[in-house]
Order: sequence, then structure tokens, then C-alpha cells
Amino acid sequence: MRLLLTGLERSLIRQSNPDLAGGALVASGITSALRLDQYLMKIGGFGRRLGEACPSGDQEAVGRYLFEALWLSKPQRYEVGGKFRLNECLEAQLDPSAERVGNCLGLTILYNVFAGELGLTVKAAHVEEAFGLGPHVFSLLYSGKKVLDIENIFPGGFDYKEHSTRGRMNWDNRSLIADIYCSAGNEAFENGDLKKALGNYRRALLMNPAFQRANLNRGITLALLGHEEEAAEIFDATAKESGFQD
Repeated sequence: MRLLLTGLERSLIRQSNPDLAGGALVASGITSALRLDQYLMKIGGFGRRLGEACPSGDQEAVGRYLFEALWLSKPQRYEVGGKFRLNECLEAQLDPSAERVGNCLGLTILYNVFAGELGLTVKAAHVEEAFGLGPHVFSLLYSGKKVLDIENIFPGGFDYKEHSTRGRMNWDNRSLIADIYCSAGNEAFENGDLKKALGNYRRALLMNPAFQRANLNRGITLALLGHEEEAAEIFDATAKESGFQD
């Protein structure tokens, strides 16, 4: 099945180190350059307001300020199964009437985007299981020789110390963007739109070819669409990569 990509998606996939804000917006479903620029201007405007109120200090101090500012304005901002698309999380963060902002992916991307606006060095980390909720992502803040875990789902999650290192993978911007596509695939799958789900899993793998969960979900979707042989090849390859060989 041919995968149809927008012009913005083709440009995104070619970039080895894409801008997180722009790439996350494209993965979130923004298809026009005009709409993309409008959201980027909104991000820049809010970033400037944060910067104007930010006290001077090292990366850790600025990172803490950002974390607390986001939680102070939205003390109920985390939602299990909530929003993950950057445009939706951004609108919720800026909407005075909204209480919930997003899930762990949405909050992590939002923190990292605004951290970039403030000149901070951030990445993300991914684990397959955390807090009994399944796959989980959180921010990493680099300050001098220190790397701080930023757990965006808790109001006290700055410099969080309780994350397990088992199975932990550091993620760059491409991997975070891939997770938006994978989440969109899961959403379409749950809604019964298997072809749309498959397309989003394929987009996730174009951004992060090593994304096992997206590949496994692609195999399940292919099987349900009647492509058993291709699905079996994916399952066999995934089992070998995971060490579960007969």
C-alpha cells in the first residue's frame, strides 16, 4: 500500500535533526505552511513572555522556573490518555478555561519545546513501563555535567529521582516526533480505522526505524487487514530483536 505524505512530512522525514516544535506540529496533523507558521509564532510569543519573566541563572535554575511556571498556571494539567498532539496541548496550556493539557508525551514535548525557546539543552527518555501505565516518556535537562530527569506528569517532578534505568532509552527529536505518529496510529486503531493506523505506524518508522512498538503495531494492523505474510515477517523480526527466538 502506497503511503501518501504531505510536502511538510516529506521535508520533515529528510531532516536528520529536525526542529522539535515544527516537526511535532507536522506530526500532529498540521498540513499547511501558513498554519505551521501561525503555531510557531504562538510558541515564540509565549516563549518570549516566559523569557521576560525568567530569573537569571544556570540551566537548572531556568529549567526549574519553566517547569514551575507551566504547572502553576495549570495545576491539573496531566491527564492519563490525554492529548498528545502539540497543537492541542499548546492550545490547552494557553486557554484560561482549560484544566487538562495532555498526557506524558504531550507534556514532555511541550516542556522541551519551551525549554528550547529559553535556550536550554534538553532531550527525552523512553521506558516501556512506568507507574503501571505502560510506555512512558519524560524530559532530560542537561546542566553542566548533570543530567536531570524532568517528570512532567507530577507537579513535583523536576529533578525526579525515582525513574528506573532498566530498559531506558534516550530519545532525540526524531524519536519524540515518531511517538506522535505512533500515538496517532493507536488512536486510529482504537477507532477502527486500520488503514489510517497503518499509515501512521509507517510514518513513525520513517522517523525512527528502531521503534519496536510502532513496528509491532504495524504487524498487528497488517494481519487484521489480511496481509498475514508481511505481518509474520514483522513478528519474526521483532522476536529476534527482542531475544525471543525459538
